Amino acid sequence: MSFYPILKQVVAGLRKNPTFSVTMILTLALTLGALLAAINLNQVVLFKPLPYKSPEQLYLLQQNLQSEGKNNIGGQLEAPQVAMYKQAKESNQSAAMIKQQQGQVTSDASQPVESALYVTSEYFSLLGLPLHLGNDFSPSAWYTEALPEVVLSYEYWQRQYAGSPAVIGQTLEFNKIAYRIIGVMADKVEDPAPSAPYGPAALYLPMSNQVLNDQKWTNASKSLTTIQRIDTPSLVQSTQAQFTNVMQQTLANHSDIAKTFDGYQLLAHFTPLEEAIRGDSARITIAVFAGATTLLVIALANIINLYLSHLIKQQQTLAICASIGAKPNQLFTRIFLEASVLTVTASALGLLVAAWLLELTKSLAKESVHRLVELGLNWQVSLVALFCALLLALILAFFAKKTIRYHELKSHLSGSGKGTQKQISAQLRNGLIASQVALTGVMLIASSSVLHSALSLANHPLGVDVTNTYSAQIVTAGEDLSKDGKMALINEVQQTLNNHPKIAQTARSFVSPIRRGNFSSPLVTEDGQHQGVFGFNAVDENYFPMLKQAVISGRNFAPDEIVDKAKVIIVSRALAMQVFGTTEVIGKRLGFRTENLFEIVGVVDDHYNAFTHSQFTGYVYWPYSTLRLNLMIRTKEGQTLSRKEVIDIVNQVNANSTVLEFLDVTQASEDLVFHHKLAAALSSGLSILALGLACAGIFGVVSYGTQMRRFELGVRMALGAKPKRILAMVVREALKPLFTGIVVAFVLSIGSYSLFNDLFALYAKPQLAQVAVAVAVLFGFCYLACVIPVKQIIKADPISALRNE
Repeated sequence: MSFYPILKQVVAGLRKNPTFSVTMILTLALTLGALLAAINLNQVVLFKPLPYKSPEQLYLLQQNLQSEGKNNIGGQLEAPQVAMYKQAKESNQSAAMIKQQQGQVTSDASQPVESALYVTSEYFSLLGLPLHLGNDFSPSAWYTEALPEVVLSYEYWQRQYAGSPAVIGQTLEFNKIAYRIIGVMADKVEDPAPSAPYGPAALYLPMSNQVLNDQKWTNASKSLTTIQRIDTPSLVQSTQAQFTNVMQQTLANHSDIAKTFDGYQLLAHFTPLEEAIRGDSARITIAVFAGATTLLVIALANIINLYLSHLIKQQQTLAICASIGAKPNQLFTRIFLEASVLTVTASALGLLVAAWLLELTKSLAKESVHRLVELGLNWQVSLVALFCALLLALILAFFAKKTIRYHELKSHLSGSGKGTQKQISAQLRNGLIASQVALTGVMLIASSSVLHSALSLANHPLGVDVTNTYSAQIVTAGEDLSKDGKMALINEVQQTLNNHPKIAQTARSFVSPIRRGNFSSPLVTEDGQHQGVFGFNAVDENYFPMLKQAVISGRNFAPDEIVDKAKVIIVSRALAMQVFGTTEVIGKRLGFRTENLFEIVGVVDDHYNAFTHSQFTGYVYWPYSTLRLNLMIRTKEGQTLSRKEVIDIVNQVNANSTVLEFLDVTQASEDLVFHHKLAAALSSGLSILALGLACAGIFGVVSYGTQMRRFELGVRMALGAKPKRILAMVVREALKPLFTGIVVAFVLSIGSYSLFNDLFALYAKPQLAQVAVAVAVLFGFCYLACVIPVKQIIKADPISALRNE
């Protein structure tokens, strides 16, 4: 049998019915596009191997500071990390240390801040990273002996050197240290996400004494880690125990250091690199896939009804085909070809929609989901698109075969037409409505829960006033200042800023209260009880008044306590309640260890930092010291401040000083909750789209069913039935599948909640008001779908209804 003539007839028929064709194709294209984008997202995040050599053998080696069975894998202490790396080298194990920092390219006149990834020489070979130009680092016996070499990222090379091959051999100065450029990374090379908190690195520099102190057991870094290759999973536990012994033996040989860890266990901890990079991205991507799949199924119910209605109108053509000898298989082939033309066209358009959605995802969700740079249409997604098109065509043809019965087609030509119009069965219509409502209901309930959780986090009160507030970290290069020299520098810079016409207030602090970073430490009470991990900051007497963070008990720091480095602290409400169960804690003492305790002199209100909120909510504040030179700056109303302006002011005080980290704190707070806002927007969008599809489907199916009962309703009117009674009957019958769908939705939701209780515990309870409004909208559309055609029939002459005119 030749398919080409049939295909030509099918295409010609679809061209004569453009409204039907466009509606079918667009509905499927939009929902298929969303599904294909979700499939590619899950393929990259969940199934695609990491773009490194033998990624299944790569592990993150970190320290776990365990207390009373509670794990704390936070900032990594530098000396223990070096000790474990040394043990790996001595045992001939493949490992590389990594630490990311920001700094200034001081060889550039504008001295821009860039992210640098400091690595040991094994980094490139361990991960199998390709280079576009040149070579990676020269091997060295120990990391401190590495040569001053730098490898540029492909993006930085293009941006700063316009992709010139002549860059090899040139000199680049970073933080006033000269490095020779020896290579350029290949395009789209990704740094291991857990080791890159500042985003993609622009420069790859050798680990050295300038960035790592292997003698200090109190220096901690949020980005320091070791990547290690372990050939088989069975060796993980023994290797972990080996590194734990190394750290514990070192502690045993240094009693002064051991006191710091009294009551704690310093353990080695391995995490598969794939697991560390994936993080909670899997939860996000699976939710997106589930939502997109549900949308397609809801749309499919609409499409089935629309397509069957189209076939009912094509009965004359099908009946003629049957009368002149077309076999059932031939009719099925014709219907399948017609459906395939629609679904394949929709899939092709859906690929374009998916490509756009993937680009949109890259730009919007880059801070929320890792590996987005790898997103993009590929042959697997194209194959899935073709499979979906053929499957959908087969489903449409299957329902068509069940609806259009071959032995009834010939009698259609000889029928009178009065009441003999073929209809979609009431059972199928009700099934379509109930399935749509059930799926929509489940999706609305789930989306309501996600939406409420996301909005509560996105709109969480900050607890501090950061309007027109900036944070500036000051660093000195090429000049080793004493503690007194640093204090004199920060005080003079602060005074200069206070005299600036744009500046309203300033305060000294280690860090901004809201930032992407984790300054935390375990605390102990005077009875030796370990209380867990809390955030910490060191601030002056101006910090709390400037940020309007209320002192609810006790007092603020006094200026002389800052100067004298008094052994006093202020704690937050959450810390006081967690440790002591009350905010009346003035005079009690806390510290890092029992022999070095500080007296609590005040309690302040809590503040909210979205980056660390899931790890801890309590904070402790020490009197400001010069371990980190940082200023909080508030401008006057209507004034803004740039990093360059602050650098100019700092340079007036000390030409060797500059600004490393500069934050617009308001913008930082917005950035940290952006993924929650994105989740809220996504859940809202999916809910509205699902509700819209369901309403359109219900309206179409119910309206169609009512119109197809025109002859029956005409008979009832001719026999004297009252209009109200006819309307009530139609509405009552239409609402039955709607109620069934709602009941099924609630049963499925309750069952899902029971089965996946741990997962749903992460979200808030669904908002019944939102669900109730959605159900009311569904009922409203169902009612309109009944009322509009019934009123048209009632207003018309009953004889016209009996004639099916």
